[in-house]
Amino acid sequence: MTKSEAIKAMKSGKKVTHNYFGSKEWITMKGNEAIITEEGYSFPSHKFWKDRNSKEWETGWSILTAQT
Repeated sequence: MTKSEAIKAMKSGKKVTHNYFGSKEWITMKGNEAIITEEGYSFPSHKFWKDRNSKEWETGWSILTAQT
C-alpha cells in the first residue's frame, strides 16, 4: 500500500508496518498529529515523516494482520 493509504488506515485505528520495519514493528496514529509505535512511544507525525520522505517510503506499507 502507499504512504497515503497507510496514513488513512492509521487514522482509522489500524496498525501498519513497512518493508523496512522489523517483523514486530508497527505504527499507528492517534488523531492527526501523533504517531504511536509498538513500544508505546508517541511523537509528532511531522517528525516521523521528516526522516522518511524519500521515494522508498512512498510504497511498501501494509496493515498488520497478526501479532506474535
